[in-house]
Amino acid sequence: MIRSKLFWRGAVLGVIIPLLAFAIYAVIIQKNDVYSTFMQLKVLGIHTHVISLCTLVNLAPFFLFLRKMRYEPSQGILFSTFIIVIAVYIINFLF
Repeated sequence: MIRSKLFWRGAVLGVIIPLLAFAIYAVIIQKNDVYSTFMQLKVLGIHTHVISLCTLVNLAPFFLFLRKMRYEPSQGILFSTFIIVIAVYIINFLF
C-alpha cells in the first residue's frame, strides 16, 4: 500500500491542497501575503483553527477519488490529512 506511486501522489496532493487553500485565504480574504497573515493569526491565537479549516478542502479530492474507485490516492490524501492533524495538535499544545 505505502509503496504505491499513486498513494504518494495522493499524499502530496493532500498536503498541497490545504497550503493552496491557506494561500487563497490569505490573498483574497485577508488581502495580505501568506507569511504576514500567518503571523497575524498566530498573534490572535487562531492559526491552528485556520489550518484545520484549510484541511477540510481535502474532502473534495478524497471523495472524488473514492467515487472513481481510485482507492490508493484517496488513502494518500487521508494519510496526509492525519499527518496535518497531528502537526496541528503538536503546534497547539507545544507552542
